Amino acid sequence: MQDERDLSRIVDYFDERLVTSDGFMNMGSPASNDILKSMTLLAVKVVLRPEEPKESTFIHLPEFALWHGMLLFSAHLARTVYFDDINRGLCTLCPLTHGTMTHHFRFSIPEGITEPFDLSQAELLSMSRRAPSAKPN
Repeated sequence: MQDERDLSRIVDYFDERLVTSDGFMNMGSPASNDILKSMTLLAVKVVLRPEEPKESTFIHLPEFALWHGMLLFSAHLARTVYFDDINRGLCTLCPLTHGTMTHHFRFSIPEGITEPFDLSQAELLSMSRRAPSAKPN
């Protein structure tokens, strides 16, 4: 998560190894994380015009220091994976229909943040794009 240059490989691993495991998926429970939601929105705003999500869901797996979830927009889906223990997250923004660019954003949340509006000091650590000819997410 911290050093992988091809951010799509992290997403692929999560999708192919973890999301497909019922055991893993059943370990988490729905939870609210306004800071993580706001961080995801910040990443999305790099590419899209500001838009409020139609739906937002986050799952917390405390034994793995892991959060994962999604924000649904009118034409895009933002998916987030975040590890508390290493303060690293990955947001993937993809269209709801195939054929256009997928964006990946690696981020960390600044220390001491207790409220979502404090994210003015947030840092986008890296970004990559997956071209339309690549395997769709």
